[in-house]
Amino acid sequence: MESDPAVRRNVTRIIEEELHPDHTHLEEPHINLNTRGRPRKNDTRRDRSYFEHVNRQHTQRGGDPEPDPSDISQCRYLKLLPGPMLPYISSWKDVIGDGNCGFRCVADFFFGDQNQWFDARETIANEIAGHPDLYEWIYGLGRLWMNVERIRWDGGAVGERHWMVTIQDLFPIATWFNARVIYLGVGLVPTCYYPCITVLPLRARNGVRSPTREFVIATVGGSNFIRLDLVPDSPLPPIAGWWTEHHEDSVNGWDQAYQLRRDMWDALVR
Repeated sequence: MESDPAVRRNVTRIIEEELHPDHTHLEEPHINLNTRGRPRKNDTRRDRSYFEHVNRQHTQRGGDPEPDPSDISQCRYLKLLPGPMLPYISSWKDVIGDGNCGFRCVADFFFGDQNQWFDARETIANEIAGHPDLYEWIYGLGRLWMNVERIRWDGGAVGERHWMVTIQDLFPIATWFNARVIYLGVGLVPTCYYPCITVLPLRARNGVRSPTREFVIATVGGSNFIRLDLVPDSPLPPIAGWWTEHHEDSVNGWDQAYQLRRDMWDALVR
């Protein structure tokens, strides 16, 4: 019940369809509403990223080519991505899975270097701290500053206390970078399209009339973040209900520009 209204509506739809199996053949979805990065383990070893895995195999076998990020068929998470969206994915990036993977995706896209994840964390934390009245609606009354401290981290590999939290952290990302943020929370089941959501900026700077970039982030295996690029005018998941409820007047009507893409998404998952 604490989730974004758009997520609640989608989950309600799934429950309704499961209660009436004669109306649909949906498989049971895996819902992960509080994705925070790579899960903790009992030891201190971490899973290799895709590129580390491939490079290790490359060394052992004496020279296979590195994966082509423009070839979605080479993505090891292919079977975890929603099949109908595959034709719309133009490239992919598996960042290092050290607990900072969500922020590494941000740094890779907006700064051009995933190793600037610390700068991404600081930028996001500063955006929240600079507009507490706006973001308190997103993080919950009395929980804003604890989330600022969660995001502020510069100590390398990290446990769950400092993981990215979706979808809350996507709002300051969308707002500061003036971007459409598309989150594909595909979980463990390839046919599960929920919670997939689109986050728009909560406010706009003077003279800005629409988002200028599109940042796509996905969770695979229920825990790890990867970055995707979509072809222009691809299907767009539901607009976050928290955006509808809490955005400032400076971004009124921004969601209306994407109705055609929203219709494409609804037709895709129907």
